[in-house]
Amino acid sequence: MVHRPRHAAPPKRQARAIPPRIPNYAEFAATAEAHSALWEITYEYSSSSPYRARNRVTGHVVAVSDLDLLDHILATYEPPHPVRGYYGQQTRGRIRAYLNSGGL
Repeated sequence: MVHRPRHAAPPKRQARAIPPRIPNYAEFAATAEAHSALWEITYEYSSSSPYRARNRVTGHVVAVSDLDLLDHILATYEPPHPVRGYYGQQTRGRIRAYLNSGGL
């Protein structure tokens, strides 16, 4: 019987799966940097709309499949005005409550 030496260490394995690369990463990074003041931009692997952006102020989310379209949307996005009108009886009831309570 021939004795074969064993290796001291097991074969190297990857600790975790490495995700695939983001297509056009340089352009993706430039877009993320250009809009980083208002938007958090990520890439969702295995999604039909992988480019995602979340507005840091409003929390609105945009998801598209094209990076140029994402750049255009983020550049032209205007958040809704913070003062919104209310519909129906709610407005009248709230106004009466404020006027009757003398809070204004």
